[in-house]
Amino acid sequence: SKKKLLIIGSLPPPNHGCNVFIQHLLRSDLPQRFHIIHLDTSDRRNLENISRFDLTNVRLALQHLFSLVAICVKHRPGLAQLSISQNNLGYLRDGLFIILITVLSRAKIVIHLHGSYFKEFYESTHWLMRRFVDVTMRCVSRAIVLGERLKPIFYHWLPDTRIDVVPNGSPMLPHLNGKFDRDDRRELRVIYLGNLFKFKGVLDIINAAAVVLKKHPSTKFLFAGSWGRDPVYNQTPENMRAECDARIEQTGMRDRFEFVGELNGQALEDYLVEGDIFVFPSIVEGMPLVILEAMAAGNPIISTQGVGAIPE
Repeated sequence: SKKKLLIIGSLPPPNHGCNVFIQHLLRSDLPQRFHIIHLDTSDRRNLENISRFDLTNVRLALQHLFSLVAICVKHRPGLAQLSISQNNLGYLRDGLFIILITVLSRAKIVIHLHGSYFKEFYESTHWLMRRFVDVTMRCVSRAIVLGERLKPIFYHWLPDTRIDVVPNGSPMLPHLNGKFDRDDRRELRVIYLGNLFKFKGVLDIINAAAVVLKKHPSTKFLFAGSWGRDPVYNQTPENMRAECDARIEQTGMRDRFEFVGELNGQALEDYLVEGDIFVFPSIVEGMPLVILEAMAAGNPIISTQGVGAIPE
């Protein structure tokens, strides 16, 4: 008797905000209220392959489209939730998902935007893709954004009454282990968590660290996350690493910087609890889960003014 709900999206690994959200969604109490059908669009390769035009991505997109056809014919879902992309290749696939769902199942479609760059993507792409977006958006029943500041992104296609705000959340509740009773003479730890992309502000942290270390040479700067191809600047992980190394070398204090790799589970919670200040100066974001996790671990946050729903 439950309404059939189709959820389209990828799962970790690799970790990024959108697929972590889908994982939380599937682990929530939603399956108690809906008959969930999940179309897993995961690409188990590393972050370097996200949004790239290569044969594997084309093969995966075709495979997922055929899987969607089978789901719509077999299950006839009444409701579909789709986390949409903010680039040409990704939205081409997502738009085809929307068309297939509309034609084959007539389900109500809810799109979920996990970022804040969709309007810029739409305005900067070529006319044919803009037309494709316009046509597919006519099939959408509702849109979900992460903050009130982001609702205008969809005003071109949907009235305010059909745009809902659902802020991100995190189930992380770490034990703080006497965090606020520490000795003030202890080494201060400034931490970052996220993919090691230029647009996430990693180089900005290193530049700021060079200034801080002149006055406070005992401060330690730690970076947790994976190297990958930057989807905004289209920079390779090798170039990003080289640029980070060069700037760290210029500070003359290499021992004050540490890259700890990707962390999960208890190791991630321990990393956040051991931090003193969390820094995340990204220039393109929705509502970053890493900020919520850092707050849950008792860290003051330094982030970017006016970006996405970060101020909220």
